[in-house]
Amino acid sequence: MLLRPATSHIGTSNGSRQRSLQLTDPARNRTVPVEVVVPEDLATLPGPVPVVVISHGLGDRPSSFLDIAAHAASHGIVAVLPEHIGSNFTQQQALLNGMARENFLPQEFLDRPLDGRFVLDELSRRNADTFGGRRDLDSVVVVGHSFGGYTALALGGATIDFNRLAERCDPSSNILADAALLLEHLQQALVQRVQARRGFGRKHLLGFLAVDERIFCQARQQD
Repeated sequence: MLLRPATSHIGTSNGSRQRSLQLTDPARNRTVPVEVVVPEDLATLPGPVPVVVISHGLGDRPSSFLDIAAHAASHGIVAVLPEHIGSNFTQQQALLNGMARENFLPQEFLDRPLDGRFVLDELSRRNADTFGGRRDLDSVVVVGHSFGGYTALALGGATIDFNRLAERCDPSSNILADAALLLEHLQQALVQRVQARRGFGRKHLLGFLAVDERIFCQARQQD
């Protein structure tokens, strides 16, 4: 799905309501839990309703951003919060409890933006039946915190500057003391696979980054 920047009408709403979904991507055999927060009076809002996707950071979960989602819904915006199961709070707790060996796997650098694309495609398919066709899924804003910031940029089609990434990942440095550097170092494990899967579509993006945005190639045009 190729999406353009959000231009839908933003209005006001009387509160919000939340719906929990369990979406399964058969192509990856991966379940993506999703919280969808919609304006309480969605059916009566004028025009197509804009959508924002909120991607959580490493070791986090959608519930951390439900207050932001509810605030957005109160202004007539549908908020979509996917949970990235390979790098979420549950995975972090499994590591701390000795049930997992990794905080996340390098595969998450691919799966996170694929989660976002799959969720948007699935919600688009369900838009008419489940949401009365009110959501404007051709105009989407994607925001993210920390690892979610990477997710937002990758989902929007940003490509990785692998030369800069290699320069920054010095094996002698204490990467465990720097979460952002740790993410970048593990990202090198997917160099060839990411190169083969560049670009997940373009959207209006905002990333609150702990992962250094300089690992991405500089854009040649303004998105």
